[in-house]
Amino acid sequence: MSNTRNFVILFLYTLAYAAALLALAKIAAADNQAFFREGNWLEGIHQGLLAGVMILAVIGAIMRPAWRNVFVALAFLGLLGSIRELNNYLNATLPVLGWQGPAFVVLAALAAFLIRVRRRLGQELVGFIRSDAFGMLWAGLVITALMAQQIGHGDFLEPLLADDYQPVYKRVIEEVIEVFGYLMIALGTLQTVLRAPRGEADASPA
Repeated sequence: MSNTRNFVILFLYTLAYAAALLALAKIAAADNQAFFREGNWLEGIHQGLLAGVMILAVIGAIMRPAWRNVFVALAFLGLLGSIRELNNYLNATLPVLGWQGPAFVVLAALAAFLIRVRRRLGQELVGFIRSDAFGMLWAGLVITALMAQQIGHGDFLEPLLADDYQPVYKRVIEEVIEVFGYLMIALGTLQTVLRAPRGEADASPA
């Protein structure tokens, strides 16, 4: 029964990725570059996925107290991602510190929280790292924080494409990779909520 459930969940996640990919392909075929511009629809989807991560993390912290501190940390990470996505707006609004100012405040709050709950969090992480959701969350983090920033970067693309390079390529590639990374993080957070133990004492996944 467990294997069947895992297969069904994996199949549904694959459908979600396929639907997102087909939708983006349709938009690209229509040459709708505006969709990928800063502050437009795709960035709104990024913010929606990150908001979903934070909402799911709050729900998890309430409904799954055995991993409460893990969920609080996930909510902090979702907030950091949201601040990073608002970098242009925050840089214009806060010309001295820009988006790094709010990000530093959130990072300091996260560090203080992790220090305060380090013993309990260590116990929770034993079960969390063994869960199937952890792999999905980690992969989403790597895709978003490393792959999107490296591949979707002008310094990487311009030497490869030479005269064929256009700035819009960087934008489209970076934004598309990010949306799939955020989708993976959101689905991983949902999976964590569904599979986390309910009780206080047991910190291993259901």
